[in-house]
Amino acid sequence: MINRPLYVDKIMAYTDTPFVKVLTGVRRCGKSTILKMIMEKLQQEHGIPSERIVSMRFDSMDYEDMTAKDMFKAIKEKYPEIQVVGTSGPFSEGPDYVEGWKVASKLGVPLVDEHYYQPAGWFLNNHDYYDRYDRSKPKVYLGEYATHIPGKGNNIETALLEAYHLIGCERNGDIVSMTSYAPLLAKDRRTRWRPDLIYFNNMEVKPGTSYYTQLLFGQNSGNEYIPSVLTLSDNRDDVRKRIGISVVKDSLSQDLILKIVNLLPVKVQANIDLAALGITGKQDATKTVLSGMPDDWKARPETSPVAIGPQYRDELPAYSLTVVKLKSKP
Repeated sequence: MINRPLYVDKIMAYTDTPFVKVLTGVRRCGKSTILKMIMEKLQQEHGIPSERIVSMRFDSMDYEDMTAKDMFKAIKEKYPEIQVVGTSGPFSEGPDYVEGWKVASKLGVPLVDEHYYQPAGWFLNNHDYYDRYDRSKPKVYLGEYATHIPGKGNNIETALLEAYHLIGCERNGDIVSMTSYAPLLAKDRRTRWRPDLIYFNNMEVKPGTSYYTQLLFGQNSGNEYIPSVLTLSDNRDDVRKRIGISVVKDSLSQDLILKIVNLLPVKVQANIDLAALGITGKQDATKTVLSGMPDDWKARPETSPVAIGPQYRDELPAYSLTVVKLKSKP
């Protein structure tokens, strides 16, 4: 083989980094050869034993009759520390979804990757989506999801519906192990639809409104879910479906985090009892609010300091996501 240092050295510079390296190119341009060179370099210069390198060419006749079951078994036998992720297809129902879950459950795959892009009404009416999941089956990696409203882009309505759905995911953290938004990146005015999280042009990067939902949940995820009771003065179904709350704790910082979504077109007066969580006197906290009219695509979160006691009263703006973080006492 002819050495290709221009390509090999570029990739080797990212050795031991948490990035997936992907080689793209037309057929027969030498992608597989470069990968073989990289494998040899890993063995010769980094001391990686050959048995620690997984190499599979799917155009090889060796894998002509390989099934998902065969591949799963082979990986688990040789690399038991690798967590295999199954798939249920690109929808939240239908034959691919049913078959994907059937195969994953039968094989004992630990995690299933779910994808779905749904209209506003679906997210509103499926806040309990993961409440209904069978806990004896594999856990879920919600790998792609977004609110897709034909003819509309990323705005307060989509951002709040996704926040509402994430509250349901947090409540079901025993089954939903991870979530990641998609579609992620798109060149502005060069798309056939507009749920993308971040847009860019030749001069600037423009995060969509849904980006701030992801930012607020990502920075305030916590690792311990605390069950809460939501009581409404108006318990009509159409009202109940438009208010969501999640309470989590960060065991490392001991911070307590409240997330509240108000999808109603009116302000909500909230009375929150924190006494059962050990809050006795006034504590310093920060409150971040993302709000606006449903079609507002320029809305950005605003943060302010607040002092919170065991009985916390707040006014939730119409169409808003409110995140309150109580700092632990030093």
